[in-house]
Amino acid sequence: MKIKLDDEYAIISDNRGFVLGKFNKKTNEIKLAGHVRKYYSNIEDALKGYYNLKLKTTNAQGINEVNRLMEDIAENLEKVANKLDNVEIIISRSD
Repeated sequence: MKIKLDDEYAIISDNRGFVLGKFNKKTNEIKLAGHVRKYYSNIEDALKGYYNLKLKTTNAQGINEVNRLMEDIAENLEKVANKLDNVEIIISRSD
């Protein structure tokens, strides 16, 4: 399974689990090498990992921008989850 999360990140799965990686727009492939390679045992954790990664790599200035980014990421994840069966995204600010 390949799940494109946004223009920058995607998740792929195999029989061992899920991998969050960088999405290459030119080749339409997921780059697993480099500093962004995260392994997860289930799709929910992979999506939470994406959420946390986006927050950690932001250039947001101030709490208002961070709050808006959190809302944007959560909205995007809801859209992704709606396309998948049996996936519920629960993201709290403590994750």
